[in-house]
Amino acid sequence: FTGPAGALAGLTDEEYKDSMSELRRINQATEKAESKVDDKKSRGLSSLANAIALLKTFSEKDVELGISELSKRLGLAKSTVHRMATTLVIGGLLEKNPANDKYRLGLTLFSLGGLVRRRLDVPSVARPILQELKSELNETVLLGVLDGPEVVYKKEK
Repeated sequence: FTGPAGALAGLTDEEYKDSMSELRRINQATEKAESKVDDKKSRGLSSLANAIALLKTFSEKDVELGISELSKRLGLAKSTVHRMATTLVIGGLLEKNPANDKYRLGLTLFSLGGLVRRRLDVPSVARPILQELKSELNETVLLGVLDGPEVVYKKEK
């Protein structure tokens, strides 16, 4: 979708191609990183991989979790989970709720997520393509980004 699509976004064909190349590069890097994590899992988890798994245990449904529950879900000793959680609290990646001694994701993750969001301006790159598709198909067009096994919808036209 060069030409009209790039022109709608105010991009030259070269800028548009560069943007699309950057999106492909990011996708390839993500796939490569996920592959490495999968390789690590098959050989045994490192401390960092365990900490990542701990952070990913939280969800919309499980906003706060205690050491016992985290230990059970991760298949790690409570003492190991407690040390990891304490380190993550110090780093701001987790917070401990003093009312119930359970842990929740920390605000540092929110800040880091904001940095990623500002860097990846996928909607502005995709906008001209969405407009072109909408015009050609005369249908609603959605932009979805794969986030693990889920699709997050970014833009509707």
